[in-house]
Amino acid sequence: MYFYTYRIDFVDRYYYYGSRKSKVKPEEDKYWGSPKTHKEKWNTTMYSKTILDEFDNSTSMLNEETLLIGTNFKDDPFCLNQHNNDNFTTLGMKMSDETKRKQSLKKQNYVPWNKGTKGYTLNVDRRGKRHSSKLTKEDVLRIRSMYVDAPALPGVQVVQRNGKVLTYDRIFSKTFHKMFNLTDVGMFNIIRGISWPDV
Repeated sequence: MYFYTYRIDFVDRYYYYGSRKSKVKPEEDKYWGSPKTHKEKWNTTMYSKTILDEFDNSTSMLNEETLLIGTNFKDDPFCLNQHNNDNFTTLGMKMSDETKRKQSLKKQNYVPWNKGTKGYTLNVDRRGKRHSSKLTKEDVLRIRSMYVDAPALPGVQVVQRNGKVLTYDRIFSKTFHKMFNLTDVGMFNIIRGISWPDV
């Protein structure tokens, strides 16, 4: 297991701190947070994710998250965190059969916040990859225009653990691909002119 803290930075100065327990390395984790209160922000505003630190256990991770949030949640209007977790966690808690039953009933009619998101469909033939058949010429031009404008993104030229340098093209693709319902590789191919070469 991998334990890490992260920060989501939105282009309009808002930000969010979080922590994550993952089965994959933090830099390979496709998790972008699970907002409870500002869900629309993740759908409407461009953002980037920065891995802040890695830990050996969940206790250290949660302690660090508490320090990162501090009092920002109430003092800074740009902080999207609603509270400081104060080390609250349900990790390791035993739940009664009654609690499990109630949770099961609650989830029966649960509709995920991103259900019905336009622009992609899950295609079994592509083994779970998102497939966008609705990408237009205007979208491609907008992507390339955004790329040419070159918004500042954290992490450019940082050497990763595998020894490779993270390029601006890759960070741009990983940051903005969800806006257009593409994979990060699909976005990379568009800005490099591999896909849609005639546009």
